Formats: sequence, structure tokens, C-alpha cells
Amino acid sequence: MTGFLDIVAERADVSTPEAEDTAEAVLKTLSEGISHGEAADLAAPLPEPYARVLRETERGRAEPPAFEEFVSRVGDRLDVSEHEAKARSQAAVAALSETVGVEEVEDARAQLPPEYEVVFEPGEALGSESFVEAVADHGDLSRAHARRASEVVLATLGERLSKGEAEDVAEYLPEDAAEWLVPDEPARALDYDFDELVAEVANQENVTRELAIEHAEAVTDVLADAVGEEELDRMQAQLPETYDPMFA
Repeated sequence: MTGFLDIVAERADVSTPEAEDTAEAVLKTLSEGISHGEAADLAAPLPEPYARVLRETERGRAEPPAFEEFVSRVGDRLDVSEHEAKARSQAAVAALSETVGVEEVEDARAQLPPEYEVVFEPGEALGSESFVEAVADHGDLSRAHARRASEVVLATLGERLSKGEAEDVAEYLPEDAAEWLVPDEPARALDYDFDELVAEVANQENVTRELAIEHAEAVTDVLADAVGEEELDRMQAQLPETYDPMFA
């Protein structure tokens, strides 16, 4: 059976020492927002020292911290960016679900504000370097082709989605992919229809239209895995029907 720490390392795409730090930071921060009893229930099946982190963390205010504060605390404890803190939190919570059971984790989730759904979503958590690698693996592409396809597709989707929805989707992605979707300073408008999107992917990669469609589908498949079904449905609702084949 795969151990708790192994799952954290695999999901977050980090080394074992980084996984140890991630598990401790996320569990400590999570336990600051839930009751002592719930923390003890989560701790029971976990190995030490992670069970001890849940049992012994001091809780301050009666109300759990806002989600932004949760992310900030995880980021500060790990000395990573906000996007990476969210990705690490997803990985640790996914590992927690596999180890203690979904029901127990849902009990903890019920004690937290709705905004925490980002780290409790069933989608696959992605580490800072893994979006392009996941696209490359899924579409059997070189990393260079996967990167070009990812950048074009995500930038185009970012133009098609409302600012709020694009930002919601970006919360599930590692920092580089999130910046393609919601750039600080867009270099150019990419308000492509589906045919124009495919043509741009083909041009960037110097491949045929057929391959460009396959590569775009690989990007959206990885995106769908990352964001989960509910967020994917909200995103698709804002896109033209011509985009539907990419999400089939």
C-alpha cells in the first residue's frame, strides 16, 4: 500500500524532503481551522509525526481562517508562491483522503468555508512543473510541443472566459500555466474561434491540423483532470459550442 508521504510526493511532484515539509505545513494549517475532535479523527489513521501535527496544533479563533489566509499561511510555511501553495495543499488533501477516507475528510471540509473547495476538489493536483509534462505524457508529445500547445490553448481560453471564471480555473493550476490563462499584461488578444485556435497551434508547432487538434485536446484533458467536473462545467458554459470537441 502506498504511504501517505509517497502520495503527497507523487501528487505534488516534489522530492521526499519537500513532501515532508508540505505534509506538515498543510496539516498544521488545516488543523487551525477545524475542531480538536475532527483533527483527532483525521490523525488516527496517519503515521507519526503527521498525526501529532494534527493533534497538537494550537487553535486560535473560534472561526476558521478565510481561504486566502489559509493559502498565505501554507505559502509562508513552505516559502512558495500562492499558486504553488494551492497546488501543494491539493496534493496533501488528496493524500489525506486516500489515507483516512473520503468520508472523514468531508467531515473536516464541512467545518470550513465554501471557498476551501479548491483544495478539496477531486481533480488531480498539479505541481509547479507538471502541467506541460502531463500534456506531453497524455498526448505523447515532446515537451517543447506540449509547452507551445499549452500556452496557445490556455491563453485563448483565458480570452474567451470571464475574468472571474478564468481566475477560478487558474487557482487549480501551477503558476506558469495560470499565467498563460490569466496573464498580468496580455501581449495580444487571442480571441480565436475553434478553427483559428487549431491553426495557431499548428503554426506554433509546425504540425498538421489533425495533430494540432490532438495536441489541443491533450491540453484540455489535463486541464479537466486538474479542475474537476464542476469547474469544468462552469468553464464550458462560457465557451462557444465549436469548442465542445476539445472537451469530449
